Amino acid sequence: MMHETHRSARHVVAAFAVLASTPGAASAATSDEIEARRELIEGANAAFTRGEDPVALRLYLEAYRAHPSPELLYRIGQIHERNGNLHRAVEAYRVYVSSMPGSPYAPRINAHIDSLSAREGAEQATLTVTTDPPGAAIYIDGVREPRNTPATLYIGVGEHRVVVKHPSYGELEDAVTTPPGSAIIKDFTYGEPFKEPEPEPEPEPEPEPDPDFYATPEEDVPAEEPYRPLTVVDISPPLPVNVGAWALVSVGTIVAVASGIILSFDPGEPLPLIGLGLGVAGVAGGGYLLFFADYADAYPDVYGRAGLPQAPPTVRGVKVRVGF
Repeated sequence: MMHETHRSARHVVAAFAVLASTPGAASAATSDEIEARRELIEGANAAFTRGEDPVALRLYLEAYRAHPSPELLYRIGQIHERNGNLHRAVEAYRVYVSSMPGSPYAPRINAHIDSLSAREGAEQATLTVTTDPPGAAIYIDGVREPRNTPATLYIGVGEHRVVVKHPSYGELEDAVTTPPGSAIIKDFTYGEPFKEPEPEPEPEPEPEPDPDFYATPEEDVPAEEPYRPLTVVDISPPLPVNVGAWALVSVGTIVAVASGIILSFDPGEPLPLIGLGLGVAGVAGGGYLLFFADYADAYPDVYGRAGLPQAPPTVRGVKVRVGF
């Protein structure tokens, strides 16, 4: 192997610090952007040390796209080589050497490139990804490939997570295992395309209030009746009847009470018993004349309903009757 891992990590961070400190880099990037790139590289270094190559590769590529650094290319080549993707490793090392022609490590790196190229024909695996329909973006282990389907890709040895994303058909995913020197073809077939949800119809405006909406149709309006003023009719007895009725109630009450007292002392006497009956009859007769008799129909001239038809009495037991 060329550089040791710990030495390479120091070179990656040191190169980034040099780029961040040069006048051109400082003028092209803000302090927040420089800090974000530094965090990307530190996270990629940690993932590389833990052996999480897919995560490290994704972070290094993201940092390189933000600010192309040759040292990042060297680490990207290391990851590809470690995973058996010799073709991609050779590409990264060649760009690294061409970007740093005066590097003291260039002869050793070129020799290593020749060695990898000699092994590539027998050990390099390829993966052909197709989709029906074509035109889907390809992601290998979370890294976006630069080509859409159909595409033949150089890939490392082992198990990989392949994701294809089509703008009209959605996302499909599968796992693929690539032995050394294999040529794997992976086909994805989509189902029905996405259907754009139909926009909800706008609510119809509320109609203007109709002033005649609640009006009764003319054909349902009953014919007007002649106006008849409210009339309160007094049905109390006339004065002579009133005096006589109260006399009956009073005398009947006295006779009934007296007869009852006498009868309580001598129950065997018939006269008090007769007096009690006459007294009760007098009270009942007077009460009828006062409270239950209706005099409006019997005395129309007295009660002022001349010229109007007299309705039969409908209310009994009160002193007034209401009519229209």
